[in-house]
Amino acid sequence: MSDDRSDIDARLSFIGMNEAKRSILREMGPLIAKVLPVALDEFYVLVGKTSKDPQHMRHARDMQIKHWGLIATAEFGEAYLQSVRRIGETHSRLGLEPRCTSAAIASSSRESSGRSRPNCPPACSARRGGGKRPG
Repeated sequence: MSDDRSDIDARLSFIGMNEAKRSILREMGPLIAKVLPVALDEFYVLVGKTSKDPQHMRHARDMQIKHWGLIATAEFGEAYLQSVRRIGETHSRLGLEPRCTSAAIASSSRESSGRSRPNCPPACSARRGGGKRPG
C-alpha cells in the first residue's frame, strides 16, 4: 500500500487536490448522489447503441454510483484504489479505450451539469462566479 499511497498522493498533489478542495468535494457529495443517476442514465443510452445487455449496463451503472460515492468522501484510501483498479481491469477486459469512455462521460456531464447548477453548494458556485469565495 505504501507505494500506492505515494502514487496517489503524488497524483492528488499534481491536480491540486488539497484539503480545501477535499472539503468542497465532500460538501458536493449529496449533489453528486442526486445528479449522477440521471447522468449515468444518459451515458447508458449512448452505451446501449453498441451493447444490448441491460443487466450488464445496470450493474456497471450501480458500480459507477458506488465508485463516485467513494470519490465524494475525498478519502482516496484503499477502498478507492481497489475501485480504480477494478474499473481499469474491467475496461481492459472489455477492450474499452479510455478515449471512448472519456468522450461518453464528457457528453453525459455536459447534459447534466446544466441541471445541477441551481443546487450547487455555495463553495462550488462561488468558484464559478456565482458568489463570494469562501474564507
